[in-house]
Amino acid sequence: MTPAACDHGIDVISIDGKQVLLIQCKHTNWDAAVDGDIIEETINALDSYRGHWLRAIADKVVIKPALVTNGKLTRTAVSLAANKGVQIMFGKDLWKLLEKTPCSLAEVEMMESRRLLSMKDVKNAIDGLLV
Repeated sequence: MTPAACDHGIDVISIDGKQVLLIQCKHTNWDAAVDGDIIEETINALDSYRGHWLRAIADKVVIKPALVTNGKLTRTAVSLAANKGVQIMFGKDLWKLLEKTPCSLAEVEMMESRRLLSMKDVKNAIDGLLV
């Protein structure tokens, strides 16, 4: 997990073999809709990470953007995500996944304690995993 502040638009970095998934998480209240501007932010974050923190390994891995939200996505956001290659998980699909993978408050807190403190720590962690 990236730092709680100054994360440059990415909340979670998932590495599975040679695939790196850069995940932007958006929490909404009252089942609000996330619009296309968040998709654009996710693409901008991808470009920033690829050009700065992932530059040394960018030619060795496949880097993909993703957006996860508990809310809904507008039609514009869904269309833009499809056009820009942003993987999306939202609304009922997210809740179904969470039901299949229950976790305790202690597990959530443990994951939060693993959050990296700086972008330098993020870069070092990524470089260390993919050597």
